[in-house]
Amino acid sequence: MAKPVVVTIEHGSSKDAVKAKLDASLGEIRARLGPLVGSIEQQWAGDALTFRLAVLGHAVTGRIDVDDRVVRIEVLLPGLLGFLGDRIAGRVQREGTALLDSKKMSSALGRAPGASFCLPVHRKNACPSTGG
Repeated sequence: MAKPVVVTIEHGSSKDAVKAKLDASLGEIRARLGPLVGSIEQQWAGDALTFRLAVLGHAVTGRIDVDDRVVRIEVLLPGLLGFLGDRIAGRVQREGTALLDSKKMSSALGRAPGASFCLPVHRKNACPSTGG
């Protein structure tokens, strides 16, 4: 049974600006996770992005909803990936906040504004720029 991971992040931008930031970051995430990820499918329907990807042979699905104040991210982690749920949720919260509020968070995290985020799945230092 898949374990749901849900993260809600406040943003101070318009829906269109948030969606543009998400679109830009998804390409960077795909590039960083290349060896770990098989296919990636994504589709916007209004203010909701649904996605499906294969991670280490497991199908991971999720949805990102953008409203006027918050972004809600829900990811369903199957099998053994579910055991990483708390770690992944914390990482998504930190990195998503940095992405959506780049002026405030980039200096706190020592990153340039607009820096992307990375979700290491199975090995330490999978994200060399973050040390994570």
